[in-house]
Amino acid sequence: TGLSSGTTYYYRVYAFNAAGDSAYAEDDAMTFSPPYVPSNPTPADGATGVSITTDLSWTGGDPDAGDTVTYDVYFGTTNPPTTLLCNDVSSPSCDPGTLAYDTDYYWYVVATDNHGDSATGSTWDFTTELEPNNPPYTPSSPAPADGATDVSITTGLSWTGGDPDTGDTVIYDV
Repeated sequence: TGLSSGTTYYYRVYAFNAAGDSAYAEDDAMTFSPPYVPSNPTPADGATGVSITTDLSWTGGDPDAGDTVTYDVYFGTTNPPTTLLCNDVSSPSCDPGTLAYDTDYYWYVVATDNHGDSATGSTWDFTTELEPNNPPYTPSSPAPADGATDVSITTGLSWTGGDPDTGDTVIYDV
């Protein structure tokens, strides 16, 4: 604790036995490195047609054996993203929840090791899939009814129709 990244520290280990004899190893050096810069995003940078239920993942880690790394994920629809979506997660993945259709998203990851050193990845982006379009309902319940007889020659034609997708306009050919 209290050591700085990129600084070389020298140390010597002394060993003593019960008789008071001592021995020491030659001077050794150790350097602490920052975590790896987050890379290899999933979804891939620039991907299109991404599922609205996708999870975010990346490659991370630390070159120093025994160091632990946590990740902060910033996410949003503006570049650069400012919303902290996942905070201090220990695995290189994050669930953004259900996303909007046909939307551009931006995200980046900050990796921090147990010495307080950090590395920030590039800002990545992807676009979600288009909202599925369902066919209109099959016209039904005609008036006059199918097979009706003695129908007036001035009777209008009508039926039940519509579309399951809110906002879709349906036109009919008769």
